[in-house]
This record gives sequence, structure tokens and C-alpha cells, in this order.
Amino acid sequence: MGRIYMMTRYDDMDHWETTRRPSPEPSDPEDRKIWADGYKAVRERTQMVLDKQVRILRPISSRMPTI
Repeated sequence: MGRIYMMTRYDDMDHWETTRRPSPEPSDPEDRKIWADGYKAVRERTQMVLDKQVRILRPISSRMPTI
């Protein structure tokens, strides 16, 4: 069995947190179809995940020594 690694980057912690919980189902019928397809894809991806790790790094600019 092969492995696939997924690495992502987020603008900030709020952005990351919004991706951890599903958004409410929209009332517009056109948007509801798109939402349902996305929700199904996320569920399928979750079932394939064997392990996950989260690492939070400081921006490189905050790690650079001052001159």
C-alpha cells in the first residue's frame, strides 16, 4: 500500500479552525448541491486518513536573529 502526504498552510489559527468544522448547510438549492458534494468529499477523505499530525510553526520572521 502506498502513502500520500498532504501538507497545508493556513493564514492564521482562525483560518485553520474554520476548516475543522463543517459550515452549516446553505438554504439556497444551488449552493446546497455544491455544499453536499464538498461535505461528501471531506467525509471520504477522513475515512482514508490513517494518521494525522498538526504542527504549528512561528513565522520565519519571528525566528530570525536581530542584527
